[in-house]
Amino acid sequence: MGLGAQLALGWLRQAMEAEADELCGGPKGRHNPRRTAFRHGYEIGSVPIGGRRVAIMRPRVRGAEGEQVLNVYGIAQDECFLSEAVMMQTVAGVAQRRYAVTLPAVTGVAEQGRGSDSKSAVSRRFAAESQQWLQQWLERDLSGERYLVLMVDGLQLGEHHVIAALGVTAAGEKRVLGLWQGGTESAEVCRALLEDLMRRGLNVQARLLVVLDGGKGLAAAVTSVFGERVLIQRCVQHKARNVEEKLPQHRRQAVHRLLRQAWAETDAAAAQRQMQRLIRHLEDQGQMAAARSLQEGLEQTLTCVRLGLHPDLRGSLESTNLIESAISRQQGVAHRVKRWRNGTQALRWSAVGLALAEQSFAVIPGAEHLAALATALSHAGDGPVLRASA
Repeated sequence: MGLGAQLALGWLRQAMEAEADELCGGPKGRHNPRRTAFRHGYEIGSVPIGGRRVAIMRPRVRGAEGEQVLNVYGIAQDECFLSEAVMMQTVAGVAQRRYAVTLPAVTGVAEQGRGSDSKSAVSRRFAAESQQWLQQWLERDLSGERYLVLMVDGLQLGEHHVIAALGVTAAGEKRVLGLWQGGTESAEVCRALLEDLMRRGLNVQARLLVVLDGGKGLAAAVTSVFGERVLIQRCVQHKARNVEEKLPQHRRQAVHRLLRQAWAETDAAAAQRQMQRLIRHLEDQGQMAAARSLQEGLEQTLTCVRLGLHPDLRGSLESTNLIESAISRQQGVAHRVKRWRNGTQALRWSAVGLALAEQSFAVIPGAEHLAALATALSHAGDGPVLRASA
């Protein structure tokens, strides 16, 4: 990296001299009566190289209207080179206070002060760059793609909550569609996220499968914003955890096995009968809290079964695992942050982490069966409509 910096500086010096020669009508020392500018010595400047600013002597050129800035020097001054270096180091897990230590030495070249790689400067650059990432995400146009599935889940950064929305296209590709500050228990916050998705072009006219973690605010918001244009699939893993947490430890394994057997059914009516038997059994055993938890939103845990989806595709869509996997990658980026100052900071870090996760997204398992899902969604309006329970 040090050699690369030396080569970059050498090329930049040559390019500045060539541009100065062109402006002054020829090489230094050769008189040209038709020239419109002349050399005016050298001045020390600085350019971002290798993640920090280093000093470089730049030729000065003056014309009839005063000093002319060399184009190549102006381009090399672009702050994006520093911002990109800060971003790459930070998301790679380098603590911002250790940023300067990781930079390569540029042998034989004086640094232009230490301010460009100080902890405060690095923090400011990361904040500015991540804010741009966040703004680009918040304004992405969604109208050019057909989404069959929408997943919504929340993540917590310190005391701050962020809601993320992930879409699955008709080709099985995953895209992070939006972020919003707040938790899934707040119907108002969830409604704001969903309305923003529609404002940016999310099409729900051809129906959409929405997979939720069970937050009541989120379910109410889906009903309020989308109405009967969507079908709701409650995450079976969240439902199983909610039920099992209300049981004694020695009962959990047996109940978990019965739940998985019911959800593995290919006939929704048979699955629901099994669930109802389990609910009655829990009630007979005095486990009323677990029984009520299982009863709440029960039909919505069977939406993928009712749609007749292939088991491979059901495995991808009957839970929020797809978006939780993306969130876990985001947490890998932000794990070094020990102090979350405000919700904006949480949003910025969420945008960076999820954007990096999105770059490595693969097509979902069972994607070859998505055409059947599109057909099932288009015919869902012919029968009873599944609704989110408030």
